[in-house]
Amino acid sequence: FFNPVQVFQNLVFIVDPPLAGDINIKGFIPSSYPYSSNYPGGDTIVLKALASAGYEFKNWQLQNHTIAPSATDSIGSFILANSDTVIAHFDKKRLLTFIVDTPGAGNIKINGIIPPSYPYTAIYTEGITMNIEALANSGYVFKNWEEQNHTILPTDNDSIANFVLGNNDTIIAHFRKKHLLTIIIDTLFAGDVKINGFIPPSYTYNGEYADSSLINLTAIAASGYVFKNWELKNHNVSPGASDSVVFFLLTTSDTIIAHFRKKHLLTIIIDTL
Repeated sequence: FFNPVQVFQNLVFIVDPPLAGDINIKGFIPSSYPYSSNYPGGDTIVLKALASAGYEFKNWQLQNHTIAPSATDSIGSFILANSDTVIAHFDKKRLLTFIVDTPGAGNIKINGIIPPSYPYTAIYTEGITMNIEALANSGYVFKNWEEQNHTILPTDNDSIANFVLGNNDTIIAHFRKKHLLTIIIDTLFAGDVKINGFIPPSYTYNGEYADSSLINLTAIAASGYVFKNWELKNHNVSPGASDSVVFFLLTTSDTIIAHFRKKHLLTIIIDTL
């Protein structure tokens, strides 16, 4: 009888990054990595990736074999045909907590998902791009993002933003209440009011502005008129109500009336030169 010589193949097992997990090889877990051992050719090599605390399995990497059912399944196998290096890749997990300030003012869409309640805490893979969007509820407007350990792009003031996850963090979406400002010209066509650089197309004009916003007003008299004074119920303008260019800090809804007076021409004659 012919007794073929059994051929053994060498396999090297590596965990990436180190200490991120273990590899169960046919029921055996090495004490350290890289781990090298010889196995009979044709043997079925059954593997199981075991993530350490704070990590999750990502994928297998082999040069000379194809692992089944796929490289991204933590439990897989292959038929040994050649020597090879088997790498188990793991990703670091990070904890993110999302908070809405003030409660009920809006929502945060996180990678397409809107949490059912806040604070909302979830685990994400380090290195991924986190896409966030602030969604203001009726009566509120987005103010800014607040975070400790990341840089939000384009800026903290953009409602649609993103960042690359690198650490645990708390992400706060700040919203401000909106207030209604009604602008009235006491005499139609007597002039205009420029509010924060904008001139309304008609009057009475209603606009919503964020709480604590600085409101800048400029009275622009039409031909034949002169500005008289501002009238507001709930705010005091600076420098004074008789100044055509003023400002105030918005704290509640209000009605702004710009008073104008008609100009008259006086002709003075000296009867004897």
